[in-house]
Amino acid sequence: MSKSVGEQVEQIRLERRSPLFRWLYEHHDELAPMLNKARAPWAATAETYARSKGGKVVTRQAVRKAWPMVKAAKGRSGGAPVRARLENFDPKRDVPFPVEALRKDDDDFEIHDVMGRPIK
Repeated sequence: MSKSVGEQVEQIRLERRSPLFRWLYEHHDELAPMLNKARAPWAATAETYARSKGGKVVTRQAVRKAWPMVKAAKGRSGGAPVRARLENFDPKRDVPFPVEALRKDDDDFEIHDVMGRPIK
């Protein structure tokens, strides 16, 4: 069965990226729990990449700089994660500081926090 147009575009887009980017992209699900931590093992990841590619050395800085781009590309690739977040969105739970507008007149209103205090 042939690939859909979207899959073909995704494949061409990935072919234009660096070998490190493609490797991180392919192993994203395995690496994400480790590399999304505050003290991620960048050097060990670079060494693992070098071993899997037959000695092609990259620096830990290269891995650290490529990882956010891989995460962003993974988020864009299917659109499902964003859609799922929007479908499950609950303003009471997901908005850190809920506010409400209290109307005085048709064109004059004040913004108040949840406790009713005016926000300046």
